Amino acid sequence: MPVFTVGQVEARELTPQDAGALQTLLEACDDYTVLVEGQPPDAEAAFDVMADLAPGKTLDDKRLLGLWRGDRLVGVLDAMVGYPMPDVWFIGLLMIAPEQRGHGLGASVVGAFEAWAASQGARAIGLGVVEPNRDALRFWQRLGYAELRRTGPRPFGRNLHVVIVLQKALA
Repeated sequence: MPVFTVGQVEARELTPQDAGALQTLLEACDDYTVLVEGQPPDAEAAFDVMADLAPGKTLDDKRLLGLWRGDRLVGVLDAMVGYPMPDVWFIGLLMIAPEQRGHGLGASVVGAFEAWAASQGARAIGLGVVEPNRDALRFWQRLGYAELRRTGPRPFGRNLHVVIVLQKALA
C-alpha cells in the first residue's frame, strides 16, 4: 500500500525483499556515491542503507521509502522519525535514478513527503548535504530548506566532508 503517490510514482516502504532493486538503483546512481564516498557502491550497499540508523534510533524509527514507477524502483527516500528532536524527521538520503532527474520528480516527492510527515506529527524536516554536493544544496534551498550549521569534517567512505545541516519548518 502506498504511503503517498506523485503522478505515476508510488512511495512504498522497502522490505528486505526489495534489496536487489535497491542495489540496482544504488549502482545506477554511482555518481552520488563516488562524490560522497570516493568510490562506487559495493555489493552490500543496499543492505547498508537498509540497516543505517541515526544515533539512538531503531529500525522502528526508520522510514525507508522506495519510489516505484510500476515495478521499477526509480528512487529512494530514507528518513528517521524523531531525530534529532521528537518532532523533527531527518532525511538521510534522497536518490533519484539518473534518467528520472531534471523533470521535477524530486521536488514533487519532497512535497508529498513533507505533507505525509506533517500528518504524522512532524513539525520540521532536517537533512545534511556534504559540502561538495553543490547541486543538492541548491535543490534543497530552492525547496525552502535553510542552513542551520556546518559540522565536521567527518568520514564518508574514503573521503572527509563538512556537512551542511539544513532544516525546514512544516506548516
